[in-house]
Amino acid sequence: MRAASLLTVLLAAALVGCDEPAPPPVAQVATAADTASQFMLGVTFRIHDGGLLRADVVADTAYFFDDNTRLDLRVVEAVFYTTTGSRDGVMTSDLALYDLNSQSMEAFGDVLVVTVDGRRLTTAQLKFDRAANELSSDSSFLATGPDGDMGGIGFTSDPGMNRLRVKRAPQGRTGALRLDGGA
Repeated sequence: MRAASLLTVLLAAALVGCDEPAPPPVAQVATAADTASQFMLGVTFRIHDGGLLRADVVADTAYFFDDNTRLDLRVVEAVFYTTTGSRDGVMTSDLALYDLNSQSMEAFGDVLVVTVDGRRLTTAQLKFDRAANELSSDSSFLATGPDGDMGGIGFTSDPGMNRLRVKRAPQGRTGALRLDGGA
């Protein structure tokens, strides 16, 4: 009897010490992966305009939406080209949205554009208009070159930053940034 009582007490103690394993965490909001019609890894595509190559785009991941006409790109690099096919600049960003109908792209996150001669532009948001072959933003930015820095709120420019136009509050020296004008 004593052995049976001791065994019962030991089993009860063992059961009290056992906890149910915690369930896996559940996402609180829907992510792109949850709502996309499809996704691809290691995506590369080209943007053309009237037979001219405007950009080569590479992304780590692409999520497709709206009958596969809108892409949500992650970890993005876009190489821009001049009308003669020369490399003009390279844009990198954390995220970009690409519209296949208009062939326009909007980048977000740590957006960086580096020209072939080493000038740099950083901003939180950047649009690329294929038809105009133009970069633009309404966000604050900082452009740096060998002869000085230039900042402001919003700009338009060609991808090589040869014609940078500040929209508001221009600050700094322009030097090799070849500023066309400001507001």
